[in-house]
Amino acid sequence: MKPSPQTRSFPLDGFALVFTVSIGVLLLYISLARYNAYRVWMHDLGNMAQAIWSVTQGVH
Repeated sequence: MKPSPQTRSFPLDGFALVFTVSIGVLLLYISLARYNAYRVWMHDLGNMAQAIWSVTQGVH
């Protein structure tokens, strides 16, 4: 079977891949910058876990 002359998948696929990776890196950078701006590091999850455990155990 002969390929259609309208098929130009390689240049568009390359552009889409570069565009998608670029957007992903940008969103990752923004997310990490926002996380660091709040200065929460690793304590936020521990505080929430402690609060939930205390409420479920009836500890005041």
